[in-house]
Amino acid sequence: MLRHLKKELLPKGKRSGKVLYDGKKIEQLKDLQSVKEVGYLFQNPSAQMIMDTVWHEIAFGLENLGMPYEQMKRTVAEIVNYFDLQKIYHEDTDKLSGGQKQLVNLAAVMAMHPKVLILDEPTAQLDPAARKDFLVMLQKLHKEFGLTIILTSHNLEDVMEMSDECVILDDGKVIEQGNPKEVARYLQKIHHPLEQSLPQILRLEEKFQIELTFSMEEAREQIRKKEYQLIKKTHFEGKTVLSISHLYAGYEKGKDVLSNLSVEVKEGEIFAAVGANGSGKSTLLSCMVKQMKFDGKLKCKKKIVYMPQDPTLLFVKDQLFEDLLEMGKEKEVKIDKLLEMSDLMREKKSHPYDLSGGQQQMAALIKVLLADPEILLLDEPTKGMDREHSRKFGELLRKLTDQGKTIFIVSHDLEFCAEYADRVGMMFDGKIEGIAEPSKFLHKIISIRQSVQRLREILRSDHFATGGGKRMLNAVTIFMVCISCIPYYFKYEKKKPQTRESVVLAVMIALTVASRMLFAFSPGFKPVSAMVIICGMAFGRESGFLCGSLSAVVSNFFFGQGPWTPFQMLAWGMIGWISGILNQRKWLENSKILLTIFGILSGISYSFVMDIWTLLAAGDGFQWMRYVAVLGTSVPVTIEYCVSNVIFLWILTPVFVKKLNRVKYKYGFFKDEEVRKLINQ
Repeated sequence: MLRHLKKELLPKGKRSGKVLYDGKKIEQLKDLQSVKEVGYLFQNPSAQMIMDTVWHEIAFGLENLGMPYEQMKRTVAEIVNYFDLQKIYHEDTDKLSGGQKQLVNLAAVMAMHPKVLILDEPTAQLDPAARKDFLVMLQKLHKEFGLTIILTSHNLEDVMEMSDECVILDDGKVIEQGNPKEVARYLQKIHHPLEQSLPQILRLEEKFQIELTFSMEEAREQIRKKEYQLIKKTHFEGKTVLSISHLYAGYEKGKDVLSNLSVEVKEGEIFAAVGANGSGKSTLLSCMVKQMKFDGKLKCKKKIVYMPQDPTLLFVKDQLFEDLLEMGKEKEVKIDKLLEMSDLMREKKSHPYDLSGGQQQMAALIKVLLADPEILLLDEPTKGMDREHSRKFGELLRKLTDQGKTIFIVSHDLEFCAEYADRVGMMFDGKIEGIAEPSKFLHKIISIRQSVQRLREILRSDHFATGGGKRMLNAVTIFMVCISCIPYYFKYEKKKPQTRESVVLAVMIALTVASRMLFAFSPGFKPVSAMVIICGMAFGRESGFLCGSLSAVVSNFFFGQGPWTPFQMLAWGMIGWISGILNQRKWLENSKILLTIFGILSGISYSFVMDIWTLLAAGDGFQWMRYVAVLGTSVPVTIEYCVSNVIFLWILTPVFVKKLNRVKYKYGFFKDEEVRKLINQ
């Protein structure tokens, strides 16, 4: 249907009726108007990509429109920034993950500023995280550009929440049209097969006795409070038929996609390797069928057959039945049996390319089964499938394992893997981690996901404003952190600083605040700690503490005040205090090595303090094991703190310390003995 909405993609053959765009028939639109105003996104992101690099891919459409080069560069730069593609701007398109490819395709289409955006199953090949990010981006485009969006999807849970209107197609006809709630009620009323594709909240409404809602977060929370159980699997045992140990593989020298990966697959089981797009799942399958070079050991004495992610790669004939006969004319009876099992008998004489995405996947499975494999490798087999096709596909896989076949799946479809896999392993950092039965493995994933979500909700809410013993404890902790800063302020006042000294300190605080705001785009790479250290070096420990703590308070009027502010005050304040102590004998000024070490330690100590706040924000009190876990997850950010401290200290210290010493001398901040030393120098 979607191809009838785009002039350049109109299918051949007889057509009746008409499709109007802006009062004109689609086929009568001028080429320039059609290309520019009607954007189209293919189901398979790889099929849409033409150029070798991301930059050229985004610029391709603009170049065809005849846009001047300088204007084209500006437009591409704007689009790259809008879609946050800076990190992959110069990457080769064939090295991108599925989610990245789809985002680049969307950026390339949006660069031409279309009025209508048409998307064919845009999330079918994306993992859950990438799928959510993509849909959020679509909502943003709709809101900010007033863009009309038309999309098809088998996953109603994804689209119903964001849709203004839904159209249900069945057997080439519109059976229902209206707002999402009306359509959902209709499907439930007639017990249509698509009812199984409705959001969980609608399918389980009666069972859980919850109110109808299209706020999916609210819906999931209601279900979570009631009941939710994954299908339990019994422990699977069998002899090892496929063994991989210490596997290394990559597409570029020195860049391993797979790193020290090891896994054993048992005879007659369904093993699922899950992970995000770009985690190396497809690369692993390529190594298993020896389509790419690798280092390590791979042992297998069974016949392996591989089904690629794109099923169309297997089709060579114009008719499905003829295509399947390519595997052997003596297998005609078996073909009919498999077509019947797969509910594809009616499509027997259809062109493979005319099948839906789910039907193509089923047809591709039939074709590889005709090769009589003992081990079957499946790359994202459920992409493009609705729940009904996914169920039939899973049941077919179960029947195959009953016949002794072994199945290895890579997928981002957690629900499918939970229901049909015997064991599940997570692809992460080039390895398969945490292999377990689905009920145990996915329970851990869900628990982690819920904890992260809970932390986000807490950070967004006034978590410390109301009741609860643990929250009261956290509030007391924050109050104690605030109190701990007071002695340092008294220590400064006890010095009886000159007015001009206070003025200079105020200037340093203002510069520190300005430096934080200037680098607002980079959460971890900021010169704040370096400025605080320099202030402590120049004016002493008391001034260093005030510079650090007050800079946190003042800058948070821009970044946002909250329970985290006292922790920032204490962390930066102590960094300034210690730098003043260490520089009493000019240790930091005169030794670049000590300055570097202190910059690194400052980054680590800041992370340690702020991670206490992160743990307390979760609302479960302080626990050492959880604190260690939080520290572990924050290592990349901590490294960024350390690197930024060292870089800014190297750049700023020679300039600032020299100028601040001149200020101190000019306005008489030095003690008499210090003046004598300075003169002697």
